[in-house]
Amino acid sequence: MHLLDNLPLANPEILVPEEEHVLLSDIVCASVRPTPGLSLLWSELQRAKVVPSATVPPDLARLGSCVEYTDVTSRESRVVRLVTPKEAISSQRISATSSVGAALLGLRPGNSFRWYAPDGELRIVRVDDVTPPLDLRDPRMKRAA
Repeated sequence: MHLLDNLPLANPEILVPEEEHVLLSDIVCASVRPTPGLSLLWSELQRAKVVPSATVPPDLARLGSCVEYTDVTSRESRVVRLVTPKEAISSQRISATSSVGAALLGLRPGNSFRWYAPDGELRIVRVDDVTPPLDLRDPRMKRAA
């Protein structure tokens, strides 16, 4: 069985909360130097279904979410928090303006996303689990976190 046999050919529809769509669009538009990650993020923001925050499923990869994902090509798994560029201060945090961060945005567990890196290499990530941002969890969980 080939590594890509069970993956859909098209990337899934993504949801992005309204205020995060505005924030990330502003970040892209304010950037003085285009990067592959910014280009991918802009492309994803253009095709995203923008939804009110109150309707966002708790397992949606969004800003502040903790995302467990697998790089399908290398078969390596990571757990990261999806953040804005200013918050990406450690290896456990990944900016939504990076290529991988842009790819994860709006996905849910079981979703895969594929794109081509600038060097022409096919990249594929699969979301394995998503924990909602701390400020959106059940208030009882805030005390435990």
